[in-house]
Amino acid sequence: VAVPRIVDLWAVVPAALGRVEFDTLEEGNEAAIVLRQLRQAILDVFRRHLAGADLSGLVERFEAGLVVETGELVPAEDLRAAVGDLPALASWARALGIAPDDAAGVASVLEFVLEGLHLARRLTKDDRGVPGTAVYGS
Repeated sequence: VAVPRIVDLWAVVPAALGRVEFDTLEEGNEAAIVLRQLRQAILDVFRRHLAGADLSGLVERFEAGLVVETGELVPAEDLRAAVGDLPALASWARALGIAPDDAAGVASVLEFVLEGLHLARRLTKDDRGVPGTAVYGS
């Protein structure tokens, strides 16, 4: 079963540019506008569903030097293994409507949390100039 992940969202930008009409003062800013809106939407959903969630265990791992690479070619199991055992991950999954025993779904939740923490300025992110990949750190 295919499960959408945060890295998959960036692929919608080119498609959106062909389907949405922009009324801007400057031509050529359309991609930046779509990216800004996409980031804001992710942050809004992150805050709505995980406000008050205990994310400290994950953040502390990054503060201790953890670096996690994710992307289209990173299997769900590898993403989960990269962060180690996170007891709070099950509650984050439930908060987002994902069964804690759904390995692919939980990996999607983890990637969503990483992106949310980045957008909330709690983690750094480097896409290394390669669409569909991201390296998160502190």
